[in-house]
Amino acid sequence: MPQSLARLHVHLIFSTKNRERVLVDKIRASLHFYIVTVREYIAGQQEHHRRKSFQAEYRAFLERHRVAFDDRYVWD
Repeated sequence: MPQSLARLHVHLIFSTKNRERVLVDKIRASLHFYIVTVREYIAGQQEHHRRKSFQAEYRAFLERHRVAFDDRYVWD
C-alpha cells in the first residue's frame, strides 16, 4: 500500500504599517496565551509519541471503535 508522508513548517511573521502598536492589551494577552498553549500542546504530543508509537495508538483507536482490520493491509 503506498504511503506518502509530508511535514509542513510555517513560520508566520506579521507586523503593522510602520510598526504601530495597534493591538490592545486584551488582544495581546489572548494572542500570547494562544501561542504558549499551542507550543505546550505540541511539546506534549512529541513526548506522548516518544512513549507510544503511531501504529500502537492507531491500532488502539481502531479497536476502541470496533473497526475490523488486518495488520497485513494497514501497514506497509
